[in-house]
Amino acid sequence: MAPARHRLQQRTAKCTAISAFAVLAAFVLAAVAAPAASASPVQFDLLRARISEDKLTSVEAVLPVLPLDLRSHYVLMFRSRSLQGASYQNPRAILYGHDARFIVTFNGDPAHNGFNALETMEFDDQAKAFVFREIVFPDASKPDAPVSFSEPNPGKCLECHGNPPRPVWDAFPVWPGAYGERYRAHLGKQESEGLDAFLQAQPGHPRYGVLHEVGKLASREAFYPSAKTRYQGVETEPPNSELNTLLSRLNFQRIANELAGKPLFPAYQYALLAAVSPGCGAVQDYLPDALSAAGTDRYAQIAHDADNARHKLGRTKARRLDEDSGRAGTRAAAIDDDAVIKLRFIVEAGLGVDTAQWSLALEKGSYDFTTAQSSTEALAPFLMNAVSRSDSGLADLSFYRSFTRNDPYCSHLRLQSRRALAGAPPELQALVPAAARQSVSLSGPPRPALVDHCAACHGTGAAPAIPFGQPERLAEMLPSGNYTHGTLIEEIHFRLSAAAGAGRMPLDLHISDAERSGLEDYLGALLRWYQSEKTSF
Repeated sequence: MAPARHRLQQRTAKCTAISAFAVLAAFVLAAVAAPAASASPVQFDLLRARISEDKLTSVEAVLPVLPLDLRSHYVLMFRSRSLQGASYQNPRAILYGHDARFIVTFNGDPAHNGFNALETMEFDDQAKAFVFREIVFPDASKPDAPVSFSEPNPGKCLECHGNPPRPVWDAFPVWPGAYGERYRAHLGKQESEGLDAFLQAQPGHPRYGVLHEVGKLASREAFYPSAKTRYQGVETEPPNSELNTLLSRLNFQRIANELAGKPLFPAYQYALLAAVSPGCGAVQDYLPDALSAAGTDRYAQIAHDADNARHKLGRTKARRLDEDSGRAGTRAAAIDDDAVIKLRFIVEAGLGVDTAQWSLALEKGSYDFTTAQSSTEALAPFLMNAVSRSDSGLADLSFYRSFTRNDPYCSHLRLQSRRALAGAPPELQALVPAAARQSVSLSGPPRPALVDHCAACHGTGAAPAIPFGQPERLAEMLPSGNYTHGTLIEEIHFRLSAAAGAGRMPLDLHISDAERSGLEDYLGALLRWYQSEKTSF
C-alpha cells in the first residue's frame, strides 16, 4: 500500500530569496509617512469571549470554532523547543492563517507538556508589537476548574521570545524539528515515516481532525517541487517558508515602528536608504567627514561581529540539524554581509538602536534576516514611496539608475544625507553605540565570540540577568552569589557541563568542546586578572 502522503493531492513550493534588509528599510520608511492603520478586532479578545459565552472547557471544544482560514494554514513540529511537547505522530500544530497576524498552537498527546493549553500570538497593528498569551483548560482531575487566560506576554513566554517579544521561527532555509525541515529537500526516512503515521491517524483524532486540507502535506511535492511543476511555473511555497515570510514582514513592521519613533531618524533616513541600495558604495560617504571619522572603529567592530556571526550561523545551524535529524549536508542561509553591516552601522551607531534581538532565528545575535518572498519587483517602488512624499524627485532618480560610479540616485542620497546631518542639532549628530560593550583592555584576557552569544540572552531579559557584555561587572560577580552549585562561576561551570542534562547551557545552541573550554578559560582568566589588577577595564 502506498504511503498516505502519496495517495493525496499535490502541493508544491515557489519562492525567491531576497534581501530582507531591503524589506525592512521599506517598512521603516513607510512607517514615517504612512497614515495610521485602522484598528482591527483583537482576535484574542474575540476568542476569549467565544470560550466564555459558549462555556468551552477543553482544547477539543475550542478548535472546531476557530476560523477555517486559521485551520487551513499550519506547520507541524515533530520536535518542539517550546512549552508544548511534540512527537512525530503527535506534533505541535502551529495555526497561522493567511497572514500570521493571529497564531494558535496546540499538541495532541496527553503525555506531552502543555496538552491542556492553547498558546496564542497576535500582532497588534496599532502598537506594531507581538503579544503572546496562554489559555489553560482544566485537566481531568479538576473538571470544574475555570479556564485560565494569561496576561499579555507572561514571563515564561518572554524567557524564549525576548523583551520586546518577537516570534522564534528560525531562519530560511532550515527549520529543524518541523516537517519539511529543509527548504526544497526530500523528507528524511524518519521524517517521512512519521508524517505517514500522523496522516493515517489524523482523520479520527479529536484535535488534528479539525485541520483542513491536510492532503496538501501528503503530496510528494508538498516540500519538494518536481521539475515539471517548476517548468510549468505552478509550484507554491511550502508551509515553513510561507510562515517565515509572513512573520518576517510583521517583524519588520515592529522594528520600523521602533526606529521611526527615534528623534535621530529624520537626520539619518537618507543614509539608511544608501545602506540598503546596491551600488551606492560605502555608507560612510553619506555622513559628514567628522561623523564618518568618529564612526570608523564602530564600523570595524560591526564588520567583525558580522563575520563571526556568519561563520557561527553556518556551523551551529548545520550542527543542530544534523544532531536533530541525523542528516548531513545542511546549507546555511546566506547573509548579505555588506547590507547587514551598513544597516547595522546606521541603526546602532547613528540611531542608537540595538539590533541583537531583531532576527527571528533561534540563535541569538545571528543577524540572519534571510527570508523568501513571491516577488521582488515591487520592493523598490515601495521603498521609495515614503521618502518621495517629501522628496518628489527621488522616485524618478531611482527608476533611471545608471549603477555607475556617479549614479545620480546615489549622488542625490549622498548630498541630502550630508545636508540633513549637517543641519541637525549637534546632540543629534553624535554616533551613539546602541549596545555599548565594554571591552577588556589589552592587558586583560582575550574575549571569545561565545561571550556575545551569552550576553544576547542574559542581557535582554530572555534569561536571568548576568552581565556577560560588561567584563568589569561580570568579574566582580563571578566569585560571589548563592546559586544551587555555589558561586556564579561555579554555577556557570556546572551549567556548561554534561552533568546539567537538559539544563546544559547554552539552551539554544550546540557548542563544541573547544568553544566550551574557551569560555571557561576566559572566565577564569577574567577573574584572576581582575583580582590581581583591580583596575578598570
